[in-house]
Amino acid sequence: MCGLIRCERVETSTTIPLTRAVFARRLRELRVPKGYRTARSFARALGIDENRYTRYERAEVEPDLALLLRICEVLAVTPNDLLIEAMSARGLANGSLGDGTGAPGDVENAKLNRRTAAWRLAQFVAHLEAGNAGDPPDAPGDLQTLQRWSQLHATIDRDPFAFVAAITSDARFIRLDETAQKKIAELIGELTAAVDAHARALRA
Repeated sequence: MCGLIRCERVETSTTIPLTRAVFARRLRELRVPKGYRTARSFARALGIDENRYTRYERAEVEPDLALLLRICEVLAVTPNDLLIEAMSARGLANGSLGDGTGAPGDVENAKLNRRTAAWRLAQFVAHLEAGNAGDPPDAPGDLQTLQRWSQLHATIDRDPFAFVAAITSDARFIRLDETAQKKIAELIGELTAAVDAHARALRA
């Protein structure tokens, strides 16, 4: 088990932090298919020095969050794509709930609402896993925290009802204080409503 739910595990060198190793591997895997055949061309697109960029691909260092978001923007990917090992975070977003015949705008809005609800729940669960109380911050303080948010979001997005079942049957959930339980219940309510709305949009 990893945190409140089961998560993917990745084997990597013990001399490199896991988060950084995954990031470096995914960065190399995604750069070329997106049209950046060389590290130099991608560094230029990011507006940074090539030597600085290649250190990211060699897993020597990790970027700050501002640069991470810039990388996502240039590659047109999400943090999930860069931080989770070979995991598709799309699941239901690929139309598994229906035939995709709904109006494109309605379907896209419903999908965005569902993924936003999943992200909010992922943030709160990760916040609780870290032993914190109250609402989570709007932005993570480090790459490792962002990776955990992304892992949880991918798991929720792939099978939201299985995630809800896992959380609500976990003994640690039962031991949470009343405020935390109410918050999770509220976020689960938002998520299930958003999943239902997305399914209806796909069937429309």
